[in-house]
Amino acid sequence: MSYRVYVIDDDDQFRNSLCALIESVGLQVDGWGNPEDLLKKSSLHRPGCVVLDHRLPVLSGLEVLRIIRKTSSIPAILISAYADVQTAVAAMEM
Repeated sequence: MSYRVYVIDDDDQFRNSLCALIESVGLQVDGWGNPEDLLKKSSLHRPGCVVLDHRLPVLSGLEVLRIIRKTSSIPAILISAYADVQTAVAAMEM
């Protein structure tokens, strides 16, 4: 069984580093600089998960997660250097 991790972060250096780390433990990873490209995919493969930055230029991580939830129950990890309690609560409610 192959696991796939989808990483969405607009910071190229961080995204590439995180993707390299994930690959180093033998998982398949797709990195995306902009969520619109990921959302064009017809489905997100399971087993796997989405690692999603909260602060993105066009759509927030929460908005992207809401869109993903319409078609998939894939697990998601929302990351942010600027977290607050309200954001954490909103993410856990999805």
